[in-house]
Amino acid sequence: MSEPDFGPLREAVAELEAFERGELGLDHYAIMVPPEQLPNGSWTVGWPDYRPAMDRLWAAFWAADAMATPEAYLEWLARKEPPLQQPEEAATLPRDELVGRLFAIRRGERFCDGHWLSALELGFFLAFARRLLALAD
Repeated sequence: MSEPDFGPLREAVAELEAFERGELGLDHYAIMVPPEQLPNGSWTVGWPDYRPAMDRLWAAFWAADAMATPEAYLEWLARKEPPLQQPEEAATLPRDELVGRLFAIRRGERFCDGHWLSALELGFFLAFARRLLALAD
C-alpha cells in the first residue's frame, strides 16, 4: 500500500473554499440537466451532470486514502452513528468515523441524484477535507 498523497486534497480545499466564498458557482461542480419530455410523451427526471471539479474532489479523497473499503463501511454502518447536523461537527471526528461518513456520501448519489451537491452546498465536503488534513498533520 502506498502512502497517502494529501497534495490533491489541499488543492481541493482551496477550490472548496473559493466555492464557499462565492468565487465559484455550483456549475463549477455540476450542471443540472432539466427534465425532458420524450417523444412518447413520458418525462425524464432532471439530474446533475457532474463536472471535472467533482471528479478531482473524489480523486483527492482517494489519494488521501480516505475512502472506506466496503467491509469497513459496513462495520461503520452497523454502529448506527447519528447523522451530523452541521458540517462543523466533523472537526472532532476520528478518522474511521470520517471515512465511513464520506463513503456514505459517495454511495448516497446512487440512491438520490444530487446527493453530492447537497453535501457540497451544506459544507460537508469542505469540513471533511479540512478534518482529514488536520488529522494528517
